[in-house]
Amino acid sequence: MKQYCLGLLILFLASSLGAQSYLSRNGTISFFSDAPLEKIEAHNRQVASKIDVQKGTLEFELLIKAFQFEKALMEKQFNEEYLQSDRYPKANFTGQIIGYSKLQLEQNGSYPVTVKGVLFLHGVSQRVIEKGTVQVENGKVVNVRSVFSIDLEDYHIKVPVILKNKIAQNVQIEVNVDF
Repeated sequence: MKQYCLGLLILFLASSLGAQSYLSRNGTISFFSDAPLEKIEAHNRQVASKIDVQKGTLEFELLIKAFQFEKALMEKQFNEEYLQSDRYPKANFTGQIIGYSKLQLEQNGSYPVTVKGVLFLHGVSQRVIEKGTVQVENGKVVNVRSVFSIDLEDYHIKVPVILKNKIAQNVQIEVNVDF
């Protein structure tokens, strides 16, 4: 796992020569399923990410198996039956901040942003437009955050009919990355 993260960091560093970029390999992506009979929550604290302030671009990448659940059985079912993490080991997002201006970095504050890009999950790429915030301190990006929902069906993630009251078809995703 450490070699994977180190490889991602080197790749990000090599691709950002000459550009002002912020890198992190300690971001967190969480998901929440709020179904009638059960609430499911998982966290992945090994998210690699990059924001290029020259271009206004964002990238996130994670290993599916790094999601941690409260119950080991949920984690096993998530990896084997739903996300099939041996077959689809990674998820990623590449996007552009809409209406981005480098001038936003000149003042401290939390700036609302809209990001347009492609989310790749479970072997499926979907175009998405989501809202988030970029936190700036002392002229530097220090945090990127977003909360949005996805439909499992859009990513060909099938929930058996017998479990439809335990697993929500629409799950909330929370992204929180410190740079």
